[in-house]
Amino acid sequence: RSAVMQRLEDAVPNGGRLDFMAHAMHTLGTIEPRYESTVVATATLARPIELGDLRQRVRADLCARFWPFRCVVDMDAKGAPRWRELAAVDVEALVTSVSLPTTHVLPNFVGDSFAEPWDWSRPLWRMVLVTFADAPSRPVVFVRMNHLVSDGVTMLKMFLCTFDGADANAVDPPRRRQPSSSSGLGQCGEGTLFAAATAPLPTPARPAAALLLAAARRFWVFVNGVLYGALVPVLPSDSTTPLKLRTCQGDPGLCARRVVGAGAQMPFSLVQEIKSAFGCTVNDVFLAATTGAVRRVLMHHGVLDGRCGPPRVRAFFPVNKRPDGSDALVAIGNEWAMLNIGLPVGVEGDAARLLECKRRADEMKLSPEAAVVFAMNRAGLALLPPKAYAQTTFDLMDKVTLLVSNVAGPGAELRLLGAPVVDLAFYATSMVGLCLDIITYNGSFRLSVLGDPEVLPHGVEHILHAFDDELYALQRAARTRTAAAQAATGTRSDGDQVDAAWTLPFDWLAWRRLGGLVAVAGIVAGLTIYSCRGGAVGDGGGGSGGGGGAR
Repeated sequence: RSAVMQRLEDAVPNGGRLDFMAHAMHTLGTIEPRYESTVVATATLARPIELGDLRQRVRADLCARFWPFRCVVDMDAKGAPRWRELAAVDVEALVTSVSLPTTHVLPNFVGDSFAEPWDWSRPLWRMVLVTFADAPSRPVVFVRMNHLVSDGVTMLKMFLCTFDGADANAVDPPRRRQPSSSSGLGQCGEGTLFAAATAPLPTPARPAAALLLAAARRFWVFVNGVLYGALVPVLPSDSTTPLKLRTCQGDPGLCARRVVGAGAQMPFSLVQEIKSAFGCTVNDVFLAATTGAVRRVLMHHGVLDGRCGPPRVRAFFPVNKRPDGSDALVAIGNEWAMLNIGLPVGVEGDAARLLECKRRADEMKLSPEAAVVFAMNRAGLALLPPKAYAQTTFDLMDKVTLLVSNVAGPGAELRLLGAPVVDLAFYATSMVGLCLDIITYNGSFRLSVLGDPEVLPHGVEHILHAFDDELYALQRAARTRTAAAQAATGTRSDGDQVDAAWTLPFDWLAWRRLGGLVAVAGIVAGLTIYSCRGGAVGDGGGGSGGGGGAR
């Protein structure tokens, strides 16, 4: 058949055993039914399609090719969950249609779907062809999947195989960029990363100083990553704000139903303009826009009034653990870990906030925190009773305010059974009160918001507007930065490298880290010298005593 079919081993792997992350999510869902790891995606079409044709496409390009679409989760004799392949899949029951009165009720339809319990006797996916009485020519394909099936990267690739062109749509995600490797008007490499910190020094001393600062940076990032990853269950919770769910446990706890909504499509060129001006990545821009949006909402609620320090706000980020260049369709499963990063909501100024987000994101890429958290999570699942493991996980989720996910979708227009796809959206839930999901598609991107009714009692519009306003503010900052760089250097920014230190404030953090490293090195050296001298004195005394005895 296709290239995908040729490179797949079309069988359930590992004797049906769930992978680690799937096993962990299954355990949490068993203890707390309101957490069943549901992911929803929608595709708006430009013209109607036939339900029978959609079922035939799903039967041929999903069920016949990917084993998760033919399997259910059963419990074996030892009480462990396992995948079991069905002899036949009832596609007619899994691919259905529904008619809604208006397009305005689609968010309610999506939000209600998160409250529907999964039927574990059937495969863990559903597809619905949604039509609207007020817009019969713009149907929506609604897909609901359980996260036990696979991670988001694999889900997207399998979903895209449903569209015309199949394998050509199932592109791999872009390669991960190394921290501080971007070019443009911002920081590029560790040489210019510390340009602001070394600017007061004589020019010949700057390269050596940059090397020392880089060593201090990597040392403290490593230490912080190990300690933070190991101690995260006992660290303080985020500040109480209108965006933070009080608790995901108990009553009322986390509501099964979600409040959802999606913003308008925005041109991806807007992100590219900001990215080029500040020398950062796309993820840095989205992180800064999210931080700015949270800051705007908190200011609206009077949380950031200047009378006290900024609140502690952290965000979970799913991290793809697959190596660069790997094909997610070869080994279907969950290859991801969850990290959290503090959002600098207290930093004033859009440009300064973006640069601080970039610094934190760059250091997160150097940090061993992901490996430490993953190892502790794996050990906890293996050693703790299910209820104790679930309670520890729920306590951890209660500490964080929101989840942010960014998915790179196809760069070209898709078609489904000949109908052009107008836009894509996805909604990934978690046990936090607020989830922001971003997907790029065909030269544009779209933000989807999903939250608990306690956190979003008045809907999602204020979050969407705050995110859009922050992006436009970052665009204005980018244009100001570009114009100032051109005026200062007399060159254009569309090809020439510009000095990265001209707008950056003095980097006190870099020197504090170096001072801390010198202090640690001095303490270690002093203890080592003291230990060696003490050992030498002891050896000398022992030798004299031995000699006296011999005499």
